[in-house]
Amino acid sequence: MLTCVWRWIALTIIGAAALGGCGTDGADADRDEIVAVVEQLQNDFEVGDVEAICRATSAGVHEQLAASAHGEPASCPVALDRVLLLIEEGLLRSGPPRVSDVSVDGDEAVVSLEAGDGPDVAVPFKRTGDRWRMSNFFGVEALPEAKPFARPAFPVPRSNALPPTDAPVRAFAASGAACPALAASAAGTRGECDSPVSGAHRFDVRTVLGTFPLGRCNLEGKLQIDGRGNVALHDIALPGPSPCNDLVACRDRAGERRPWLGVLRGDPGERLDGRLAMCLDTCVGRFKGPVDVSVEKTPAGWRMTFGDAPVGSGSLALSGSSPVAGMDAIRVRAG
Repeated sequence: MLTCVWRWIALTIIGAAALGGCGTDGADADRDEIVAVVEQLQNDFEVGDVEAICRATSAGVHEQLAASAHGEPASCPVALDRVLLLIEEGLLRSGPPRVSDVSVDGDEAVVSLEAGDGPDVAVPFKRTGDRWRMSNFFGVEALPEAKPFARPAFPVPRSNALPPTDAPVRAFAASGAACPALAASAAGTRGECDSPVSGAHRFDVRTVLGTFPLGRCNLEGKLQIDGRGNVALHDIALPGPSPCNDLVACRDRAGERRPWLGVLRGDPGERLDGRLAMCLDTCVGRFKGPVDVSVEKTPAGWRMTFGDAPVGSGSLALSGSSPVAGMDAIRVRAG
């Protein structure tokens, strides 16, 4: 009897180990397959095999490609040929990104790609049938000419909030009065608490095939901080010829440019850090999500600098900084 018990225990342990091993092998097999798909996509791009790239991408990617770059509706190979021509003309030759991690969850996966020119790029993949396919090419949330939506309002979504390491700052006009609350109007109240912003920024898109520029454009707007630490960048414009006129702040249902809202924290006399809810329509689609921003005092005056957006995806990179005029006239204090 005792021998039978020990045999049952041994078989149970062996069976559990076998099951656990199968699960691990399955996940490893998925990761290996996805890495192979990424590498094959990059090889196919090098030789211009658009048919192979189309087979390795989802129907959603085909729709993205067909709607990009002001193109007429077309089949995936025709649309991809058009987009690859655009990419090849401006591709930043830093080499193809390298897979640094693969996270698999059922039939969905996220591949982290080390681009070499910034944070890792998060690229989604999906299993359809018996194959893994890339399910978002540019990292956009919506296709070009996406529908407008309701005007945003405070409070800022939790995903845009910064860790509460510092209290939010508060802004006061030169008269000493607290700057008007932005909660009353998401676009902000025009007046003495506005700080004009204008400067050249480069907009790059990181993809599984490499990084290519959307354009180097002058970003204009008005930065406003209220008495509660809320901040809005409103009246956003990117004037100029193509490709800059393809970069447009998303509009609400009334046709007004959507402000980028957030909160600023930090040292009022030196540097303020925050996160804005960015939304930008481009010729390849809509980029929407939190973007890190810093407003720093330099010997030449206050300057605003953006990070990558949306935070965590690394798909859209904003480089360069803008002078912020009039910040010295606004009295910014710790909250």
